[in-house]
Formats: sequence, structure tokens, C-alpha cells
Amino acid sequence: MKKILFVCCWLLGTWQLNAQWVAYSPVLGAATDTSVKIMFFTNAPTELTVQLSRQADFQQIDRQYSLSSDPKLYNRVLVDAAGLQPATTYHYRIMVNGQADARQGYFKTFPPAGTRQHYVIATGSCQETPNMKVFNVMADAKPDILIHTGDWSYPDYMIPGYPHDDSSVFRGYVKRYTEKEMEKMLPYTFTDYVGDNHDGVGASAHRHVKRAAYKKEGKKVINYMVTDSTQDSIRRRILKGYYDMYPHYPMVDTSRGCYHSFVMGNSEIFFLDTRADACFPPDAFKYDSTKNLWSFKPDSNHKIISDAQMDWLKQGLKNSTADWKFIVMGVPFNKNLIHLVNLGIHMQDLLVSAGGETGTGFRLALSWSFYWNGYPASQNELLGFIKQNNLKDIIVLSGDTHHNVMDDGRNAGLPEINASGLSVTGTVLAHYMNLIGRLAGYPKMKRYAWNGGGNGLGNKNYKNAYGRVDIYGNESAKLSLVDEDGQEISAIHLKHSSQPGYKPLPERKPHYIRRVERISFHKKPTFRLRFVKAMGRAFMNPEKKENKKQKKGKKGQIDLD
Repeated sequence: MKKILFVCCWLLGTWQLNAQWVAYSPVLGAATDTSVKIMFFTNAPTELTVQLSRQADFQQIDRQYSLSSDPKLYNRVLVDAAGLQPATTYHYRIMVNGQADARQGYFKTFPPAGTRQHYVIATGSCQETPNMKVFNVMADAKPDILIHTGDWSYPDYMIPGYPHDDSSVFRGYVKRYTEKEMEKMLPYTFTDYVGDNHDGVGASAHRHVKRAAYKKEGKKVINYMVTDSTQDSIRRRILKGYYDMYPHYPMVDTSRGCYHSFVMGNSEIFFLDTRADACFPPDAFKYDSTKNLWSFKPDSNHKIISDAQMDWLKQGLKNSTADWKFIVMGVPFNKNLIHLVNLGIHMQDLLVSAGGETGTGFRLALSWSFYWNGYPASQNELLGFIKQNNLKDIIVLSGDTHHNVMDDGRNAGLPEINASGLSVTGTVLAHYMNLIGRLAGYPKMKRYAWNGGGNGLGNKNYKNAYGRVDIYGNESAKLSLVDEDGQEISAIHLKHSSQPGYKPLPERKPHYIRRVERISFHKKPTFRLRFVKAMGRAFMNPEKKENKKQKKGKKGQIDLD
């Protein structure tokens, strides 16, 4: 009898311990020094209580919220916890009928604004494959926040029906919150996130290029674009999904995008939305049917963010009292990537195979025009404003490109981490762009674009990775790329402008522009033949060992990274 009673009590205790009304991992967002939002979903409409305590055993309850899951929003529960103590660890649990749900977590509020200490920011984008090892490494770093710059899963092709009905948008967020490794992070780590093109349905204003295609008429190669657009109702549905399904910071303008800002200690983060109302990238290209040539000619109205968003950013940067300012966005800022657009234009009718995909040089030009370099009016306006107002200590965090690279600002215009290979099939983009550029006469990519290195630049590390920023008070910041095994790929150290001996890094003006970008490859068949043959030899899987090593100085060969 005692044995039966013991088994019953054990089963009851186990059921209570593992009771689970919460369907997916809770998500922490909108963090400040005194508040946080906790979002989760229940399996069915439920009356519940969320408790916060500074003690892991919950012997003392500091905050308690009685809530109901919202059946109109897929049984969502949003806890808007305020009045908390700065720099304090809180444990939270969900109680239903006096029993604690199995899903629990904890967080530490930010220190008061202006506090100078060591902070760790993790950043990255593009998670598409089952390999999520990088999140285990990221969790070990115990970042103060994960800033996700987009393509957090790929619902545009992974979720049936996306985004043509509300339930498909919801399923997109379910996929994000149920990824195995992320489930280990989300209940304990603050996140901030804005969607990129694969989170939505297009590259800008929810319009997209289905493909950059070509056809042959005899020996002539004719390039063209196949574009598409979607109804404004779909754009609004995607934005509404973000507002309803993600615990976000207050937005500046909910009608046009998700841009916003927040303060973490002595840093202020400005998160841009470079997709929602950007001008359509193909509009910058002009076609001359007589010559069968495309040119890249963006006008002054071709902008990557609206005037309202630009004014908000400029005033925010100017008025910020933070030691460090971060501009965060889904796409790269690096101004010298314009040379890849120009290179693509000048070799627009050459066939190029890179990263397992084949297209013409025109496709290369079009692909790189989606970034800030493809919108010179916006880029020059922002850089001019920063220079005119003598603003310093600004760092860019960006994504989208499926590789991980950095620059200290001498090439990019501003120091930048482009961390966009959290979980992708390959991070070889810089390697291939370096090959194409070298074969065309460009210097190594580390000299004109990403001097901080990254996947395939000065190394053979093509593993998934995330970007890490270590802030050391108002002394310095370390930007680094850390791979899925915890190995540092590369690092940059930036001294704060308040420190003795600080000198602004001089802008590097590439010397090769006249030498390379005035070459019209399509008019030089002899060069074309050599170029195509060279690319055929050069494009091999960089992760495989080379059977033959190129010797420096040998005629007809190039020293490639």
C-alpha cells in the first residue's frame, strides 16, 4: 500500500513539475533598465498568473500579473513588466491553478542609462538550415542582448501560404520560437529583431526581383529582370504580424516600418527598417536597347529609407549622449561595395558561376545594388551629416549576405560587422567576390572592402558564425566574428574618441578605380576569353584541399586569398 501511495505521489509530483500550458518558448524583448516584455502562447485559452522574483526558489514574489491568453491572437500572452530594479536578475514562472508551467526563465535588467561597464552584444542574421550550433556558442557568451538583423528563418518558402493569410504569418513566428537551439536561449536572453527580405515577401517595399535572367540571340547576350510586387494589404499583414507576435520596442511609425531605438548602458541602438519603404533597387538601372547595355544611374530620389526615417536617425545620432552609437539594419552599409556593382556592369554579358549559381555580370551588379551602396543619395546624406556634425563612435551592425565580414570604417565609411551566416549552407561569398575581383584586376578584398577579414579572407574558415561586440566602458570596443565552434575568425579593436591618443582612421580611397572600372569587358573578346578560362580554373570548392598550389610570381597567375 505504501509503495502504491509513493508511486501515485511521484506521478502527481512529476505531472505538476512538467505541466505545460505554454506552447512554445517564451521570448524576452523591449528590455530597458526597469522594464521588459515577456511573450508566450498557450495551448488553449487560459487564465494564468506570471510571477517575477529575485529569488530562484520564488520564496518572495516581487511582481505578479494576472492575465488571460488572447484567443484572437492565437492564445498570445504579453507581460509588460515595469517598475523593476536596474541591473537586477529576475526569475519568472507561469502559474495555472497554482501549478508552475515547465517553461520558466530569467533575465537581468539593463544597468541605468550611461553606466560604463563591460557589455556583450551578439548579432547575426540568416538562419535557414538545421545546423544551429552557433546558438550554443552564443549562449555560452551570455550576451546582454541578441540583435537579430533579419531572415530569422525563411517563411517565404518554408511556410505554406505565407504571407497570404494571417495564420501563415503566425506559423512563421512559431517556427522561429521552436528552433531547438534557440529555445535554449530565448527564455534567458533579450532579443531585438526586424525582419529582412525573407521574413517578408520582397527586397524593398515588399516588391522583389524574381530573377535576373538572360537569353542568347546568336552570340549576343541579352540581360533582363523579372520583377513582381504584392498588394499593400500583404505588407500591412507582415507588419501587423511583427507587432502582434514579437515583444518589440515602441515603434516610431507603425504604418511604414519597424524602425526604433533603445538605450543599453552607455550605448544607444538605432534599428532601421531598410525594406519596408525603400525605393525599388531595379529602378536605378537604365537599359539602352540600341547598344544592348545596362547602366547604373540612381537619381537623387532613389533612397533606401524614407525621408522621415532618415530625419529621425540623424536627429537621434546628433542628440544622443551615449558613448557608443549603433546603427543596425538588415543590409550592409559598406560604401565600397559600389565597386562590385560597377564591376558587374562592366562585365554584364559575361557568364559567371559563383557559389553554385550561374548568371551574368549583370546579375552580380543587380544583387549588390540592394544595399546602401546602391542608394548613393541616402548614403552620402548620412555620411555627410555625420561628418558635418563631427559625430564619432558610431558602429554599424548588418546582415543579409550569408557570410561574416568586418571593416574598421576606412573602406566601409563606418566601422561595420556584417554578420549574416548564423545557419546557412555556405559562407563563401567573400571568397568568390575576392576571386572575381582579383581576376578583373582589383586588389584583395581586405584592401578595399572588408579590412577586418572574415570567412575566406586570409583564412579557410567557412563555418557559420555570429558577430560579437565587447564594449569596455568608454575606453574601447572590440568587434569580432566567432564561429560555431567558439573560435574567433577575426577581430577589430576601436578606441573611443574620448581616449588619449585617439585619431580618426583615414578614409581609404581605392587607387584602382581608373585602372579597372573603365575597362569595358564586353568590348574585349581576347580579355573575355582569358577571364572566363581563369574563372573556370579558380572557382573550386574552397573547403576542399587544393591539389596544386599556385606559385607567386609565375606568369599568368594571381595571388588569391
